[in-house]
Amino acid sequence: MENDISRRPLSIAVVDDHPVFRKILSRSLARILPGCEITEADNGEVFLEHLKTHTYDLVLMDVKMPVMNGIEATSRAIREHPELKILALSMHNDPDFLAAMKNAGASGYLIKGSDQKKMKNAIQQVLQGNQYFCLN
Repeated sequence: MENDISRRPLSIAVVDDHPVFRKILSRSLARILPGCEITEADNGEVFLEHLKTHTYDLVLMDVKMPVMNGIEATSRAIREHPELKILALSMHNDPDFLAAMKNAGASGYLIKGSDQKKMKNAIQQVLQGNQYFCLN
């Protein structure tokens, strides 16, 4: 996937409380978006601290996490940075979680069990300023 945003490397935050999933996702993103810069956080509070000093082109945000969940973190981040593109990732194919993330300002919602092609499409859509909400 070409970096359509600019000629600089994409800056991506991966926010998830499961360290193995976070690392695997980061490695997958590095293959999908060569040269991207990835920052990891294990909950919404840590992400918001990173956001004070970093600018992100894309945030992949888990919905359910301890300390601060993805809904609250998304809401706070969008309030301060309305241009931020957040793609929610969740194990839950629950319309209530999707609605909560959408209402918080997320640009998309994707199930963690989605294949790489669907993930790549969701990322591309969100980076291009579109929305991508999918429960399957």
